[in-house]
Amino acid sequence: MKFRTIIFFLILFTFKISATECITTEFRHKHLFFQLCQNHSNYNETTVLLYKARAIQLNKFIEDLIAQGKLKDKVFVIELYDPVLTWDHLHVTQSEHVCHIDGSGFLNFEMLARLVNYFTQPEWHSYIYDYDTTRDLGKIRETFETLIEKFPLPDLSAYTTEKISLWELDNYTLAYHDDKVSYFSSGTAMPYSPSSNLPVKIRDRYLFFLYDSIYVLQNRAVIFSYSIPNPQSDDFSVDVYDKWVNIGWGGDNVFYSYSYMKNVFYDVRGK
Repeated sequence: MKFRTIIFFLILFTFKISATECITTEFRHKHLFFQLCQNHSNYNETTVLLYKARAIQLNKFIEDLIAQGKLKDKVFVIELYDPVLTWDHLHVTQSEHVCHIDGSGFLNFEMLARLVNYFTQPEWHSYIYDYDTTRDLGKIRETFETLIEKFPLPDLSAYTTEKISLWELDNYTLAYHDDKVSYFSSGTAMPYSPSSNLPVKIRDRYLFFLYDSIYVLQNRAVIFSYSIPNPQSDDFSVDVYDKWVNIGWGGDNVFYSYSYMKNVFYDVRGK
């Protein structure tokens, strides 16, 4: 029975990989191999950095459970897929040396910890949907999430409140804290939500990107802001020159250009 389950899962996994097109980022740790799949049209580098920090902290959580004797010394393989690319699912299986979690959606740290914690329970059993017979995948997933939420979690604050620096440019940093990433200026939180490209520098100015706007900072003050006419969920390509910053999808598809000399943005789409 176990052999049939493993074969079924491998067939399902192979089909899903071949049927999806995504940008995959991997994080490898002693007790964790984490794969994040983002759709090309939803790709965000700041999301990658968020999960880089979550993977670091989740590996610590797993190590602590092993040290406390609550979890067997195994490696967790976790794969999260952009929900637009796959079914609404959340599968858990394990073998002698590996615990496997496969799901759709960008799960937060608490849910990831709950899934790991589920493997410590005496009543643990594998959870795989049969796509041929299941009519409401979302309902099945909801039932499973309700199941794992009944198991008490250890205090997670030590993992989510630790500040982890993930990127820096001069006095600006992007750091993980309270299970999110935020920009800081010399240690002080900034009001810009990391929802698009990482900032870039042109001479003595910095461009901060949000999915719907761009802020130009000089001497830590906003000297210009630009509302993007067509907000998009994925990162732009950004090319910085001496007097210009070109923003778009590659060098042949420039959408907007920022002029350092005039401190303005130009919409050059179709021109």
